[in-house]
Amino acid sequence: SEAGDSGDCFNPLFQPHWAGKSDIRHLASKPTVEGSLRLCPFWTWKPACCTTSFEEEQQRAFELWKAHWKEKEQRLEAFHSEMDDFRLTPE
Repeated sequence: SEAGDSGDCFNPLFQPHWAGKSDIRHLASKPTVEGSLRLCPFWTWKPACCTTSFEEEQQRAFELWKAHWKEKEQRLEAFHSEMDDFRLTPE
């Protein structure tokens, strides 16, 4: 059977976080019930692959991407400002 057909938590999108790895926090190997999920409250008290420890990993990744896109935004704003300085005006 294919991964996911039996309700396991081996989603290829999250392969680095599959259960069984000891170097990073990971998803549960089978859906479990968690009572204190804060990033995925929809799944609180429902069988899910996300664990509270994995939510910490998700939060860390989110913060990295947030900083990445904020930096991109700042660079674009600086570029736009520089281009305004060189704007040609009709004579």
